[in-house]
Amino acid sequence: MEQALEEVKDLEERVQVMLCETLSVTIGQQKATRHPFNDRLVGMIGEVLDGHHQALQKTSAEKQSTFDGLTPTKGTREAALESAQAQVSDKSTAFEQAKQATVENLAKVKHAAAELENKTQEQAAGDEELSATIAKKDALLGVQNESLQPLLDGSVVADADRSLKIAAVVEAGGAYGFDASLMQAVVQVLEKDSSERTGFDDTCTEQMQQSFAGALQQFDDQLAAGAPEKAVRLAAVEQAVAAKQAAEARQEELVQQQAAAKEAKEAAVEEGKIAKKNLQDFMPDLKAAGDALDEAKQDLDDFTSGALAAYAELKEWKEGDFAPPPVSTGASYYESIDGMSCDRGIIDACRTAVAGQGDGRVSVEDAKQVFEKVADGGKETQKERWTLRYCMQAFKWTEGAHDWIVEELKKVPQEGLQGSPSKKARTEGGGYYEVIDGYKCDRGIVDACHDSVLGQGDGRISRDDAEKVWAKAKDGTKVTDAEKWTLRYCFANFNWTRAGHDWLLEQLQQEA
Repeated sequence: MEQALEEVKDLEERVQVMLCETLSVTIGQQKATRHPFNDRLVGMIGEVLDGHHQALQKTSAEKQSTFDGLTPTKGTREAALESAQAQVSDKSTAFEQAKQATVENLAKVKHAAAELENKTQEQAAGDEELSATIAKKDALLGVQNESLQPLLDGSVVADADRSLKIAAVVEAGGAYGFDASLMQAVVQVLEKDSSERTGFDDTCTEQMQQSFAGALQQFDDQLAAGAPEKAVRLAAVEQAVAAKQAAEARQEELVQQQAAAKEAKEAAVEEGKIAKKNLQDFMPDLKAAGDALDEAKQDLDDFTSGALAAYAELKEWKEGDFAPPPVSTGASYYESIDGMSCDRGIIDACRTAVAGQGDGRVSVEDAKQVFEKVADGGKETQKERWTLRYCMQAFKWTEGAHDWIVEELKKVPQEGLQGSPSKKARTEGGGYYEVIDGYKCDRGIVDACHDSVLGQGDGRISRDDAEKVWAKAKDGTKVTDAEKWTLRYCFANFNWTRAGHDWLLEQLQQEA
């Protein structure tokens, strides 16, 4: 009661001193034996306590409102992060597909270039004979037009020029197999001036012209016969050129698409970083609000179940209302540890066990005494389970004692027991806290334990895993009560290697 009055912040110091110093004759006296003035002081104490109670309720409501106001923001930021991560995944997939398409089409470009080279070579090889025929035809036409015809129409005057042209005609006749006797006669005819030629001479020149025409016709026939295949080769080359141009144009398009996909991916990655940072920057605020709410609720609960309940019992106190306390110390049935109201009887049983004549550890016989305290009502309550989890961490137990009490308690009805998160899958997308056995625990610590036992090891939390778990507990400036109780829960509900267990236990004890 005195501690509660001292905690009332807006109570004048002189009034506070007066009420505290008179407790023994006010609330500490039976109503029937109180002086009227002291009874008025009892009423004043009630008013002070009621005012403090309302202030605690208001504070708790304000903390709840603050926390409730932040919770939707967390959901919004989580949704934004999830959306950003989905975008990164989509844009990354699109970028990889664009790269793959570029690589595949580059192979088509190279293939088209090689195909064009092959078709060009095939065209050149196939057209080589026709090209030679064309050259022969052009050469024979040249002799006909530039040498034979001038000689026939008498346009050649100079003897030297006449001799050169006659030589060209003779050479062509020999090259293309003209009749030898005809060639001898024609030479003599062509050496004459056109005005001096006889009818026989005209017959010779006509036969010579027919020989030239026949040779040229043979060339034309050869060219006509080879024209279809030449056209096929030309079409193949043109098709190869078109295919190469199309592949190159597509490559330019794909390169641009790849660049755009890369830019979109990088932009999505940046958006993802921003969304992640927004959530990370917000989480300390949410955690602080949650811790403040827990503290306010605990203060309200402690005050309601403590000072306010005591006042309600004592203000009308009459003889016989209270039985003598079970022990001379007058200790409360409960003991507050790290913000949680624990069963003092269980803790005292452990204290007695380790303070005895043994080795400082709870033995099997000691465990039986502890068990009686835990199952004193024929069941194990949430408060008793949490108290036992504390004792498992705060006191040394023999292996036999630990195993014995765990097995025995399995046979006792479990009041208000929820599904053990250690038997469930790792939670995804939940809030910062997870309610376990009626207490709001740190979800990150529990998930870190899940990740460790479901990894590639032997299903136990190793020394390295323990460091990761501790990092989750030490994510703030200090290890909070919620984080301590979450670690105690994890000690009791997950399998640990001895090295991992002892190391983390040492870290936790150093925080005490």
